[in-house]
Amino acid sequence: MSVDQLSEDAPLLPTVSTASPKAQSEPSYHALFGISCVATSALCFSLMSTFIKYMTFTFSSMEAIFWRSIGAFVCNFIVVVLTGQSLYVAPEYRRTLVLRCVAGFACMGFAFYAMSQMVLADASVIVFTSPVMTFFFGAFVLHEKIDPISFVSAVVAFGGLICVVRPGFLFGYDHPTAAADGSWIAVGSGLLGALSQVCVFLTVRQLQGLNLFAIVHYFTLSSIVFALLWIAIVQQTFYVPSSFLLWRAIIGTGLFTFGGQMFLTKGFQLEKAGIASVMRYLDVVFVFIWDATILGEHINHWSVIGALIICTCAVTIALEKVVPLLPRAGEAIELDAIPRHHSLLGLMSVAVSAFCFSIMSTLIKYQTYTMSSMEAIFWRSTGAFVFNFVSVLYLRKSLYVAPNKRKMLALRCLAGFSSIGFAFYAVSQMVLTDASVIILTSPVMTFFFGACLLHERIDLVSLLSAVFAFGGLVFVVRPGFLFGYDQPSERSSTASSWVAVGAALLGALGQVFVFITVRQLQGVHALVIVHYFMLSSAIVALLWVTINQLRAQDFVVPSAFEEWRAIVGCGLFTFVGQMFLTKGFQLEKAVGTEKHLTENRPLLPTRSTESYDGKPEDRPHALLGIACVAASAVCFSLMSTMIKFNTYSMTSVEAIFWRSIVALVLNYICIWYTGMSTFVAPEERMMLFYRCLAGFSSISFAFYALSQMVLADSSVIVFTSPVFTFFLGACLLHEHIDIPSFACAILSFGGLICVVRPGFIFGYSHSTAESDGSWIAIGSALLGAIGQAFVFITVRKLKGIHFMVIVHYFMLFSMFGSIAYIALVQREFVIPSTLGVWAAIAGTGVFTFVGQLLLTKGFQLEKAGIASVMRYLDVVCVFIWDYLLLGEHINYWSVVGAAIICSCAATIALRKAHSG
Repeated sequence: MSVDQLSEDAPLLPTVSTASPKAQSEPSYHALFGISCVATSALCFSLMSTFIKYMTFTFSSMEAIFWRSIGAFVCNFIVVVLTGQSLYVAPEYRRTLVLRCVAGFACMGFAFYAMSQMVLADASVIVFTSPVMTFFFGAFVLHEKIDPISFVSAVVAFGGLICVVRPGFLFGYDHPTAAADGSWIAVGSGLLGALSQVCVFLTVRQLQGLNLFAIVHYFTLSSIVFALLWIAIVQQTFYVPSSFLLWRAIIGTGLFTFGGQMFLTKGFQLEKAGIASVMRYLDVVFVFIWDATILGEHINHWSVIGALIICTCAVTIALEKVVPLLPRAGEAIELDAIPRHHSLLGLMSVAVSAFCFSIMSTLIKYQTYTMSSMEAIFWRSTGAFVFNFVSVLYLRKSLYVAPNKRKMLALRCLAGFSSIGFAFYAVSQMVLTDASVIILTSPVMTFFFGACLLHERIDLVSLLSAVFAFGGLVFVVRPGFLFGYDQPSERSSTASSWVAVGAALLGALGQVFVFITVRQLQGVHALVIVHYFMLSSAIVALLWVTINQLRAQDFVVPSAFEEWRAIVGCGLFTFVGQMFLTKGFQLEKAVGTEKHLTENRPLLPTRSTESYDGKPEDRPHALLGIACVAASAVCFSLMSTMIKFNTYSMTSVEAIFWRSIVALVLNYICIWYTGMSTFVAPEERMMLFYRCLAGFSSISFAFYALSQMVLADSSVIVFTSPVFTFFLGACLLHEHIDIPSFACAILSFGGLICVVRPGFIFGYSHSTAESDGSWIAIGSALLGAIGQAFVFITVRKLKGIHFMVIVHYFMLFSMFGSIAYIALVQREFVIPSTLGVWAAIAGTGVFTFVGQLLLTKGFQLEKAGIASVMRYLDVVCVFIWDYLLLGEHINYWSVVGAAIICSCAATIALRKAHSG
């Protein structure tokens, strides 16, 4: 096959024919370069949108377009002149360039009008329906392949986007901001802006051979001309800004428009239209941040959930491109017999089904206000059956089921109906969250049933994850039967009766058998399984309702539009959820004909990178070390928050004692379970002692500073350690520190200062001046930072010792060290008496244990300097917990610092992935 026959999906940036000599000199780009450009453009455009919103307080949206375009035009033209770029456009590109300019101006015109008439968040979510449209337009017009993971991530990310901005036309208008909601004209304008944006994405993808400066030049020039024509012919008035703030907003708008256009154009030239457009979801996330920090709007919990969904999907899409989880070399896989699926497709399918079922449960709860649970089952099953049958007809799927599968299918239908029957009754009688937490005990049961019936192996990590996830779920929903009731009368109410609780438990048990039977139906198409399940559920529910009618109980036919909307939505989400759930359980943990696959091979090697025998499949991924350190940062941030809570009722050394003893117990259980030896070779003992001494000194100084200062202020001082670590790593470990990584470390530390705004730099004449720490506390934090630097260095020297052994001796040393201090110096000891403090102690130990494991493993795999920089995420997470748990106001300096830190961390990760 000739080189000319390669598809566009093979190289990331083929701007000309790959067979020509000129193409040989084209520079190669990192796999994430296109996505990174689009993400950076999102940051720029979010700032631009904020400036535009501010400008429209004074003049029209078309005048805002004019000033924005002229500012960006000037910036772009300066770059063109300085770099000597040619603005010549070849004839074959001119028509597409004209379409790009017209589509871009139309997009701006409609979108800016919507922004001027609506709340910025509401306008943004409407405009950003475009990525979903782009997926299909990209497939139809550019013939791009859309993989399932990226498509699912796009849909889920859009769902998260809705949670973030909470548009009024979905969440209702009876709220404090109802007066600011836009009219249908503004909503329609936003939708037209979204449609125009699709055309922008597609035309830019067709202009890959054209210099991006030339594209931006002609786009901004045409926008200036079009805006002037509109102002002269239609508006016939023109406002000249007179205040400094307006001119500053105009300059900022032009500057960020120019930067955003540069990155957006380059990103869409390098990346598929659908995938790149999803990354632009970050634009609205940033807009939301600027709304909260600059305009002082309250952050709703839905916004946090949506932001997490969006970021997770964005990361999933990025990993989908860079780290395809293919089977190892040498594995015998019958390609003709077994369809090839992405390794994460099963998990992603189940995750999406969970999202659908959560919405379905809410709609079911709404229906049970006016009908019985069995009637709700009937309407749900009927709706889902219709949607499924339409799909069967459209795809021309056969509904034939082989005789050897029919018994299992019947069991699946019976188990499914029993599960939803009991579950829906519990939902109708209890608070939705209380019912949900009981029903979701099923995954724990499924682990053991899967082992007993399907002979699946349960590894320790999966088991612990299931138990901890269920524990977290209990804390999230706070069921009344565990956490108590606000009113004594609630104890005897119907909503919390033992009948309802028992029904929920039976629903969970039925769900276990659903999972097991679906796993045994791998040879049956998901549409067929859902078809017979919904058909049987509708028939049985109808029989139940008919029998009840004979007992003089009427059948409720919905009469209100809201009820029918809930029924249709329930059926739709049930159908989609069943599709993904069935497919997910068929793909996850393969059994039967695929036994020759090594399903249980470990994903993460537990030994040092120096001990690998050179086989590529046995080496850890290049990002594994950084990922471990980043995950440890999240754990330590939660630990710091709980430590801060503990120091309200005990000393910092007592907090160290309780933290160490809980983490020691958890770590020792893992050592005992795995049969690991705690023996340390004589030549390693002195370095291990130094690690324990440095670690104990570090946490002692750091915890004292934390108890005496605001959590944010103490964190930034302690986290000066990465700068020390860079130089100590070079001096003691002779590690090479490249200039970009060093620059990112310094820059990210500058961002960290912006995040926590320590009083000794930003002054003490502010609202939190009384809570600022003394110089003793500041000095203690600095000593903690120096101690932490030595911890990083010593851990890097202990690569030959398993990280669980290191954590064991460190926790043991910390426990005895704190006891000695309490006995000799403090001479008094407080035993906690409240449940809240004991819960914080347990959480501190758990997060310390998990964080120490991840941190130790990460520093064994990664250079000390680079790994220590990733720990900056600790303070970012602390900042988030501060806001969410303590309700502190977010300062704009904090957002600037967080953006700097995340950018630098991403840069270091990308450089590591590129070099690895």
